[in-house]
Amino acid sequence: MGRPELGRRRRARLVRGVAGIPVDGLPHGRPTLTPARTLSHTLVASDKLVYSAHFYDYTGPNHSGATGVGETSDPRYRDLSRAELLDVLHRDAFFAEDGGRHFTAPVWISEFGIDGSSPAGSRQRDWFVNFADYLIRQDADFAYWPVVGWGETRAGNDWALLFRDRAGNRSTAEGWKAEVWSRLRRGGAARAGRSGSTAATTARPATRAATSPPAPTRANATQASTPPASPTPDGSAGHALLTPSTAGSGADRRVRPGGAHARKSGDGGAG
Repeated sequence: MGRPELGRRRRARLVRGVAGIPVDGLPHGRPTLTPARTLSHTLVASDKLVYSAHFYDYTGPNHSGATGVGETSDPRYRDLSRAELLDVLHRDAFFAEDGGRHFTAPVWISEFGIDGSSPAGSRQRDWFVNFADYLIRQDADFAYWPVVGWGETRAGNDWALLFRDRAGNRSTAEGWKAEVWSRLRRGGAARAGRSGSTAATTARPATRAATSPPAPTRANATQASTPPASPTPDGSAGHALLTPSTAGSGADRRVRPGGAHARKSGDGGAG
């Protein structure tokens, strides 16, 4: 991470990780974006602030995502009911889009995903469907982790949407996961279509302050990365960042170096 420089084409991470010591009986938690409620982060370039958060089924509001050492008895997101999950998503992240507050700014879900080998009827699949429904309802921006994975290691690392092996052969994600992903894409395209040709210039939803800045891009992104040996990402909670002063695909690449981002159909980008 580079040094934070306000108003420059650099990023500043303000909140990230797990608070406390993840041991039952000791104070701990995953604050996600909640510190923004009480932190003072007045910026020189106030219209360059975008919050970002990560969500996976195996982490939780107070669960680090660990198994074994570092694991606590706190519920994971997949253990929550649909109503509980939607409430937690607003409480811990999307509250930052509430209008008229000192912290008001857009929220970007910069990582989420699911193991494609999760069995039918599992809590993992239920979480993925409920989480996708919330993103559609919120008209949220997002990046899936990862868009492309290794075909040779798919049996133990089935998180991607597409797979390629060293010979260049391509395979796709399981039908149930592809269907949820398609629904996310269709939701974004439908909203853009209702906005007509002014989609790129219309105001943010009414829940955001009239004076709060729009996101530099409205890219519902798919994040390309080569999966690590472990099927689980870093489990970090979230962070705020300063976006580049220039919007567009180049700005997207600077926010997530090495990523391959695609805009929603109807938003003027690749769809």
